Parts: sequence; structure tokens; C-alpha cells
Amino acid sequence: MPDGRFQSGKRYTVHRYTPTISIAPIYLTMIVGNIIYLNVLGTPIVVINSASTARDLMDKRSSIYSDRPRPDNEMVVPSICSAALSSNLSPELEEQLSFAAFSALAAGLDTVCHVDKSSTFHTSHDSPEIQAEARAEIDSCVGNHRLPTLDDKDSLPFVRSVITEVMRLYPPGPLGVPHSLQQDDVYNDMFLPKKSIIIPNVWYMLRDPEVFNKPEIFNPSRYEGLDSEMQKVTDPTFGFGRRVCPGRYFAENTIFAIVATLLATCEILPPSDSTGKECKSEVPVAGTGAIAFYGPFECIIKPRPETSHLLGKL
Repeated sequence: MPDGRFQSGKRYTVHRYTPTISIAPIYLTMIVGNIIYLNVLGTPIVVINSASTARDLMDKRSSIYSDRPRPDNEMVVPSICSAALSSNLSPELEEQLSFAAFSALAAGLDTVCHVDKSSTFHTSHDSPEIQAEARAEIDSCVGNHRLPTLDDKDSLPFVRSVITEVMRLYPPGPLGVPHSLQQDDVYNDMFLPKKSIIIPNVWYMLRDPEVFNKPEIFNPSRYEGLDSEMQKVTDPTFGFGRRVCPGRYFAENTIFAIVATLLATCEILPPSDSTGKECKSEVPVAGTGAIAFYGPFECIIKPRPETSHLLGKL
């Protein structure tokens, strides 16, 4: 392996809605294709920027890529709860840490809340025509006499496409779940040492211009209602190999039920000022790099006259 070039205070932008992080000092050892190899204070870190490469390593070689990173020494604090109690946290981050502490009892709650809030934001602020198209699909398939159910999921491909596009643009775990390499390995002539921390850069995978045309644009129609196209988003979002999210299908079904019910029964609009002009805000996404979440935003949610009677059944 070639020697690394010492860089002190080198800065790397992880993704555009997270502050730029500083890694110092580090050895930037090698960049080969979609793999970045770092040696950070003696700890080898491998960042993977391609979903296909991630599948090659963490899916096809899962027997040696499925361990989790473990600290060499005793942790300074025993849990994130202790860390939160001893730190000065913003109210937003404190709320997210509360969700994280509860996640052992309610797995996937943070994913569900993030996608539901982001779906509400995009359908109200950015894409009223997409909201109308999704609602028309629900009206055509389900009608106005009942609420959508999971049995309708296959019949509502555009609604699922809206959810998928939100997950693509703003994944709740931009850096995925880290893996640990259990033995030395070689991939495309690149040596990867034992105990390397493997980080799947999910944020970049879901904005890869070689996979998604015009990746910065919110466009649910890019999937053409095809499950095979949506899986290009959902598979990386929920992880790789033996560390894939065990609550994936529960989370997907919960998100679908909430979004479909909201679209069927309510109209979501951006707020208006005193003159009646719509006030649209920037995407209120924050996070720490490992997690991302939507901050507060204003919108108007009005019951639809033709389906308002269904609200009593919720």
C-alpha cells in the first residue's frame, strides 16, 4: 500500500445539509474508484461511495464484513443518555437523542418520522402538482368511501414513488451503519486491512449521477412506478449485508400507511402571508452526519370535503 500523505486539518464535506467536518490529523492513503481509504490516528477507515461496490463487499462477502466497530478501550461514557446529560445540546439534537435512546423499544421510529415529515414538506412546499397526482391515484384506486390500506400498496405505485424520492434526497442515515472487516481482504487490487471500519456513504450513493439523472431534482416519476427502480433507493437506505435494518419492512409499511392516509384525507399547503401570498421556506434539514432529521416548518393541513368523514375512523 502506498504511503499516505500527512494532512493536518484537512476538511471534507460529508453532505450539503450537514456542517463541514474537520479531520485532523489524518493520513489520506488511497482513493481508488469509488473507495476512499483513510488511516485516522492508526484506525483504518474505508468509505464506499458506490452502491454496487457496497453490495460486492458487504452483501457478497458478508461473512467477513458484518462485524460492528468496537472500541479498543473502555468508553468514556457508558451510553448516549449519559453523554446527553453532561453536554450542552441544542433542543433539536436533544429531541433526536431522546428518540435514539428509545429506539431499542421502537425500532425505525426515527426513520418513519423523518420520511413522514419530509414527505409533508415536499408535497406542500415544492410540488403541489405531484401531491395532486398522488391524490388522484388514491381516489382512482381506493375511492372516497374508505381509507387506504396496505392491501392497496401495489396499486399505488406513484404514492410509493413519492416516498422513495423523499428517502433518496434526504436519507435518515446519510452515512449508513458502519461495518467492521474481520480479516484482511483485497478488492480490485486494493488491500483492505483487518479491523477496517467500513462506512457506506449512502448520501452519495443516492445522488450518484451515474445512477440517477439530475439527482438534485425532486422527481418521483424517475422510477416509472417500477419496484426494480425504487430498490436502487430503498436497498442502500436500509443497509447492507447482515447489518441491514431488521425493521425495514415494518418501517416501509408504516410510512406508506401514514403518507397515503394523509394524502387521501387532507390537502397540504404552504403558509401564506398577510397578503395571501404563499411563503415557501428552505428545506429544514439538520443533523450530525450520522443521522439527519427535519426541523420545524410551517404548513397548512386542511381536511378534504369529499373524504373528511373518514377522519373519524383514524
